[in-house]
This record gives sequence, structure tokens and C-alpha cells, in this order.
Amino acid sequence: MRTMRGVVAFLVMASLIGIGGCKTISSWTGGGGGGNQGGTVNGAPQPSATASKACILRVTFATLLQEHVCLVGATTDAAIAGRQDEFRAGQAAVDKNAVALQDALSNVFDPQTADQFLTLWRKYNGYLFDYAMAQASNNQDGQDKAIGELEGFTEDFGGFLDQATASRLTKDSMADMFKENILGMKAMIDAQAAKDYVTAFTKEMIAEQDAQTLAATLSDEFVAQFPQKFTNDQ
Repeated sequence: MRTMRGVVAFLVMASLIGIGGCKTISSWTGGGGGGNQGGTVNGAPQPSATASKACILRVTFATLLQEHVCLVGATTDAAIAGRQDEFRAGQAAVDKNAVALQDALSNVFDPQTADQFLTLWRKYNGYLFDYAMAQASNNQDGQDKAIGELEGFTEDFGGFLDQATASRLTKDSMADMFKENILGMKAMIDAQAAKDYVTAFTKEMIAEQDAQTLAATLSDEFVAQFPQKFTNDQ
């Protein structure tokens, strides 16, 4: 997982150069000389002392949300194929990713808000796995139930973000965004069940792009909501 995180983090970092305060690659890799160099830890790029705090926030969310898609895709594929040991290991990895997202959120919000996020996000992951298991057993009722729960999650999560951001991110707009993301994840799982692996990987790639868009939306609004936490940006 650390290797995957390193690759994803590098690609996210490269895509954000010149966007949202991520001005130079040297501020992340330590290039260009000077004493505030960053480097890598476990293969993942690390920020130097001069890296923008807003940039760090966006890269962190983008890395973790894209990692989430990768991990869920591997885990649902294992579930559908009946590889139970791999499925259980994948579930544990997805939960570690959820805790890492909670930790990132706690740098912006109070602990109670971060805890509320974790509770909701764990439900989201569980619904995705429920849908994959129902696909694996051709259980249409189970699939319909999981889809209903995922639809309910979009409303709950939209409401959570609306409250946490004082309506900077509105319930309806975020629910709509998550509905699109969930449809993409569902399409990936459907393709895995149909053994249409070209489509499955294509849908996963699209979901990873959606994750980056979500990361940008969230981080930009968080920075705008709490500018005092980012006043030392270079």
C-alpha cells in the first residue's frame, strides 16, 4: 500500500504544479538548492519547509481519495472472485485509508467533526462492499438494498459537509457530486462482476479522476473557510 501511495502521490503532485498554490516542483522534491529540501519517505514525496500549506492539504486529500478508489477496486474484485483472505485484507486497508482521511480532516476541523466524517465514510465503504458481495451471489435484493443505502449516504454526507462548512458546500451540490462518484464506483463493480476487465479498469481510472476533483473542491473550500490556518503560506 505504501508503494501505491507513493505512485499516486507523485502523479497527484505533478498534476497540481502551478494550481492552488502548488507553484514549484522544487518545493516538494527539494530541488533547486537551498536548505529547506523535502525528499521522500517510503517512496512518497514529502513537503519542504517552504511548501504551501494549502497545496499540502490538497495533495493530501487527492492522494488519499485516489488511494481509496484503488483499494476499493482491488477489494471488490477480490470479493466478487471469492478470494476471501484478500477481501478481508482489503477491507482492513480501506479502513486504514479512512482513518488517514479522518486524520487529515482533523487538521482543519475539530475532533468531533473529524469523528463524524469517519463514521459516515466507514458506512460508505461498507455499502460498496455489500453491493459487491450481492453482485458476487447474484442477489438482486441485496444489490437494490446496497444501492438504496448508497443513495442515502449521498444525502447524509452532503448534509454533513453543509453543516461543517457553514453551507460553503451545500447539501444538494455535494450530494449530486457524490451520486456521480458512486455511479462510477458501481459501474466499476458491475464490470468486475461481468469479467469485463477493460471496462472495470476504465471506470476505475475515471473514478480516480473524480476523486482528484473532489479533493480540489473540498480543500479549496476548507482553505477559504479557515484562512487563518493558512496565513503562513509562502
